[in-house]
Parts: sequence; C-alpha cells; structure tokens
Amino acid sequence: MCPPLATCGVSADVWPGLENGDLPIDHPTPGSHLSRSTAWVAALGIVAVTVLAIGIVGSTRAEPGEVAATGANVPKPADGASKPTSKALSATQAQGAPVRPWMRRFEPGERPPQFVVFSFDGGGYKERWQLFLDTAKASQAAFTVFMTGTYFVPEASRTDYTPPGNPPGMADVAFSKSDEQLATLLTNLNRAVDEGHELGNHAVGHLCKGMSTEVGATWSADQWGHELDQFTAFFERARDRAPELIGEPLLADPNSVEGFRAPCLEYRKEALTPALRERGYRYDSSAIATGVEWPTIDEGLWEFPISTVYFDGDRTLTLDYNLWLQFNGGKNRPEDAPSMRARTTEVYDAVLDFVITGNRAPLVIANHFNNWSGNAFNPATADFMAAACPRADVQCVPFTTVVDWLELQTPGYLDAMRAEPTGYIDIPTT
Repeated sequence: MCPPLATCGVSADVWPGLENGDLPIDHPTPGSHLSRSTAWVAALGIVAVTVLAIGIVGSTRAEPGEVAATGANVPKPADGASKPTSKALSATQAQGAPVRPWMRRFEPGERPPQFVVFSFDGGGYKERWQLFLDTAKASQAAFTVFMTGTYFVPEASRTDYTPPGNPPGMADVAFSKSDEQLATLLTNLNRAVDEGHELGNHAVGHLCKGMSTEVGATWSADQWGHELDQFTAFFERARDRAPELIGEPLLADPNSVEGFRAPCLEYRKEALTPALRERGYRYDSSAIATGVEWPTIDEGLWEFPISTVYFDGDRTLTLDYNLWLQFNGGKNRPEDAPSMRARTTEVYDAVLDFVITGNRAPLVIANHFNNWSGNAFNPATADFMAAACPRADVQCVPFTTVVDWLELQTPGYLDAMRAEPTGYIDIPTT
C-alpha cells in the first residue's frame, strides 16, 4: 500500500465508472508501493499529483484600484531578475486585459500576495474537467493540469511510444480508446486555455517503481530528454488532428509547455533538471516540502515543492491520494465520502490559514481527476476553490503566473521570505 508520502498510479484500463468520452485516471488503486527518488525515500512515501504549463493567464479578477492597461504598463524586472517570459502574460496584456497590481517588484518587508496554485495530474476525466472549469470560472481562479501523454495517443499506435528502458508501448496508464475520446479531451483543452488555465507535462507512460523495468528514479538526463520529447511529439500529433476532430484549431501550443511534474514523484534531480532546462522549461513541481515552502531556483529552473501536514506526527502530503490513505487506508468505501470530503476541506483550510498569516509561501494544492472512494476528493477540492479564490487576499493562479511574479523580485526579498518558518501544521486525527 502506498504510504502517506508517495505517489501511486492505477491502470486506467481497469478503472470503473468512466463514461463515454472519458479517459481513465492515471494513478493506480492502492496496493503498489511506489517510492520516489532515493533522496526522498527516507522521509517520504507516495504522492499522486497534478499539472504543468502552456501559455496561460492566472486569475483575471479586477482588484480594488486596478485599471486596464496595455503591455506598456508592464513593470520592469528588478536588477538581476529575469524578465517574465510567460506567453500568457504578454498575450493578456496585448489584449488590454487588466494588469494585476501585484505583478511588480515588492519592497523589503512588504507582504507578498497569497498565491494558491491548484494542480491536477493526468487530465483525462471529462466530468472532472467540467467540474473544475465551471468552479474556477465562478471563483475567479485559474489552475494547472499536468497532462499524461498517452491520452494523446490512439491505442492502435501505442508502440509508437518507446519508453526509456522498457519495451515499445509499455505504459502504466491507458492510451486513447477512440477518436471520440480524443475529441472530448481536445475540446476541454481548448476551453481550458481560452479561460486562462495552464497545461503542463506529466510525462507519457506514467512508469513507476514496482510496475516497470526502468522508471524516472533511474533514468539518465538523456532518457528523461527522450521522454519529454515524446510528450511534445504526441501532443503535436493531437494538435494537428484538432481541425478534423473538433472542427477548430487547438489553442494549446505543445512547444510552449513550461512546467513538469514527475509521475509518482520519482526522479533524480541531477538527471531531470538538465533535461528540463535544455528544453526551455521554467519550473518543476515534483519535490516534497516540509510544511509549506517558498519555491527555489536552481540552474535556471524553479522548484515548487508540494506542501505537507502532520496527523499526530505523521507527515502527509496535501494530496488527494495521500489524504485518502490517511483517512481510511485507501479503502474504496463510498459511504466514507461525505466525511472524507469534509476532512479534506478542513486540511486545506488549515494550511491556508497558516500561510496567509505566516510565511505567505505559494500554496500548492496537488490532486488528480478521480473518482476515489465514492468521489470524495474532487468535490472537496472544488469546495475549497469556491471558498478561497474569491477572497481579496488570495490569488488562485497557475504556476507560470507565480514564476512571472518571482522573476520580478530581488534575490534578497525572496531569501527573506524563505527564512520565515515553513510550519508544522498539525491536523487532528479525529
């Protein structure tokens, strides 16, 4: 069974309850223990997570005193800071959309915005797309979805995928079963990009320890590069079929993906980071935090760790799968859904209360499109999004928007924020 600090994946081919047009969930039923890279094994268990970046805009909420502006009003980066490169930001400003007043360099001692970054791994469940697109629209929020590459590949073409160290066509998740499924996915992606959400890379085959010959925890930089390039190539194939399948071009640009999350959080930093950097990625969200931590930058790549909480001293990721394990051991008990839904929002509320009065680190909410234990977790995440994102002191935006903001700040300002306590957030077990 996956412990509270690790990621597991489920074979979508056997996942029940998928409807016409759905693609299966990309994480497995409880039962296989999938440890992450060796650097984390002692401290962490399994985490199942969420989403990466294509040119996207975050929340477009008008703040008090905010005025419409064009690109001429974009603040200049601080000395020594990188100029924001997100295509979403420049495109929005070019269209005359409001410029967020907090998208500027902050002065020493000035409190930063409270960013909340909702992210979802996989992206293949039709009803979950609709739930979160609708909730985000009503809540002035934008989120990130880390796409699984097999969802772009027809089952008949599965051997076109050559996973590093594994036979052609080997994957721990399902391929697209029909043109209808792929058309449904592309339609959802167009709505997502049109409404300011971000698409990221969750690799292709979701290969994890215990289920595959070689996995991300053992891959070299060249092998990671091969996996990343295949994701882009399969995404491009799907894009090229969009006019045929949905009657319009795909708005997402596969070559503009800027973020990544490793399947099962299994990777070696010295191998993955160079592969991402060489391909122009701006951030990775595969690490695990102690409490809630500020992102760091290493060799030009921002790292957004997933936050953790404690249940009577038991450190657990704030991830749907890991909370499921914590609440009832990962048992499929639909009768537990109402109580687990309430407990999940309780956890999210506690973490937000800590950061908003504490270190103000960006809060990463990592999830999946799933139906686990009677669909306890996606409604809980939607509840939290609906309650938190309209708050004037909260900005629910994709990762790329936070990266744009980070790159406007001076190193000294960010170092001062990182020096604040990351928090020991204790959640009562009853």
